[in-house]
Amino acid sequence: MKDKKIVLIVSIVGFLLVISGLTFAYIRKTTVQTNNNTINTLTCLNIEMTNKEGGISLSGAYPITDDEGLEGTPYTFTVTNKCNTPIVV
Repeated sequence: MKDKKIVLIVSIVGFLLVISGLTFAYIRKTTVQTNNNTINTLTCLNIEMTNKEGGISLSGAYPITDDEGLEGTPYTFTVTNKCNTPIVV
């Protein structure tokens, strides 16, 4: 009777190990890419930057805090794409 219990326990543990191994192998299955990667590049890039107040001048500039910088006059400019191809950022 004791031998049958040992055989039964060893059989169940062995069965669980086999099922665990097969499940792990199925989950870890790898695939191989069959086609080439396609990389799209821009055919046209013509950007125009227009400033409204003139150029940026940094003569006599010194480091300031963010709060001091927010009190100053902002520099306004516009960036325009002159091509038909949209640029997504």
